[in-house]
Amino acid sequence: MGGLLSGHLRSSGARAPESMFTNCLMRTSILQRAAVLFLLALPWCGWAQFSFKTNANNTITITGYTNSPGATNITLNFPSAINGLPVTTIGTNAFFNNTKIVVADFPNSITNIDDYAFDGCSFLRATGFVPGLARIGFRAFAGCPITNVDYPSTLKRIEQGAFIGNKVLARVGFPNTVEEVGAFAFSGCTALVSVTVQAKAGDGHTGIGDYAFEGCISLSELSLGNGVYHIGNSAFFNCKNLSDLTLVGGTIIGHIGLQAFMRTGLTNLAIELHTGQSNIAQSRHASGNSTPFLTDSGCNIDDHAFQECTNLATVSITGNVTNIGIFAFYGCTKLRDVTLPSGLGSLNSYLFQGCVNVTNVSVGTNVQSIGDLAFYDCHALKDFFDACRRHEHWHSRLLRMFESHECDPAG
Repeated sequence: MGGLLSGHLRSSGARAPESMFTNCLMRTSILQRAAVLFLLALPWCGWAQFSFKTNANNTITITGYTNSPGATNITLNFPSAINGLPVTTIGTNAFFNNTKIVVADFPNSITNIDDYAFDGCSFLRATGFVPGLARIGFRAFAGCPITNVDYPSTLKRIEQGAFIGNKVLARVGFPNTVEEVGAFAFSGCTALVSVTVQAKAGDGHTGIGDYAFEGCISLSELSLGNGVYHIGNSAFFNCKNLSDLTLVGGTIIGHIGLQAFMRTGLTNLAIELHTGQSNIAQSRHASGNSTPFLTDSGCNIDDHAFQECTNLATVSITGNVTNIGIFAFYGCTKLRDVTLPSGLGSLNSYLFQGCVNVTNVSVGTNVQSIGDLAFYDCHALKDFFDACRRHEHWHSRLLRMFESHECDPAG
C-alpha cells in the first residue's frame, strides 16, 4: 500500500500530508513504550541462570549455574526463594571447578553447603556464611583462596577437607555450637595463624578430627574451649610455630590422638583435668569411624602425641589422665621439667627416650611399672633415679634398666 500511495502521489504531483508521517511515528513510539512498560511489569527472575531442583520437603537445592558467554569475575547472588519455596541447600558439585567465580553471597535461608559445592573454584576469594547455616560439606571449599571466614552461631559441622589447601586464610574462630571439625578440614592452610574453638564448658561435645590442622606451619595461636573432648590423630602435626598449649580448668578431654602435636613448636605444655569428672572418649569401630561415648576412665594421651617437639621445655600434666602412650615425648631434646599426674599407673615404653636434657620428673606413688627404654638416654636424671631406687615397686625394674645401660645416669 505504501508503494501504491507513493506512486499515486508521484503521478499526481501531490504531496502526502505531514500529519500522516507524524501519526505513524507517534503510533510506533507508543507501541515501543508499551512494550518496555510490559517487560518492566514482569517479575524479575534473579535465579534465571541457576539450575535447581525441588526437594520432597518443599525446599530448593541449587544444582548449578550457567555462565554468560565470556563472563569472568562472577559474583553469585543466591536467591532466598524460587517459585515461592525457600532455597536451603547448595548442592553437591554445584560449582565444581568453576574458575570464573570470585564472590558467593548466600541468603539467610541457606542451611547446608553440600559436598564439593565449590571445590576447585580457584578464584573464589570472598563469601559470607549467614545465620541459619548448619553444615559445610566434604571438600566444599577445597582449594578456594577465601581470605576471611566468619562462622554463624548456628553452625554444627565442618566436614572433612572443607577448606583444605587454602593458602591465604589467616584466622578461623568456631562458635560453641560446632560439634565437629572434620578430618583434614584445614590441612595445609599454610597462612593460618590463629584458631579459636569456643566449645561450651562442661558439654564435652566438640571434636577436632584427624589431620584437621596438619601442616598449618604458620599457626601460632590456639585456643581450645572447655568443651573440646577429642583431638584427633595428627590433628596439629607439624604446626611448627605453635608454641603454647594450655588445657586447664573444666576441660573435658577424653582423647589426645596419635601424633596429635608431633613436631610442633611447643615450648610449654599444661594439661589439667579434674579427677573424677566424666569425659567423652572415642570408640573406633572396624569401619574406622569414631563414636563418642561418656566414660569416667579419664583422659588418654595416645602414642607419639608430642614426639619430636624439640623446643618443648616444660610439661605439666595433672588430674584425671590415666594413660600416656609409648613415644609420647620421644626426642624432646630440650625438655627439662616434667610433672605427671598422681593417678598414672605406669610409665610406658620409650616415653621419654632421647630427652637428653630432662633433669626433673615428678610422678605419683601409684606407678607400678616402667616400660622398656622409657628413659633411655636421659643421662641428666640422677636425682630421679636415686628416688626410684628407694621405691619398693620400682627397685628391681630400675636395676635391670641400669644393668642394660638404658638410662644409667652414670653413662
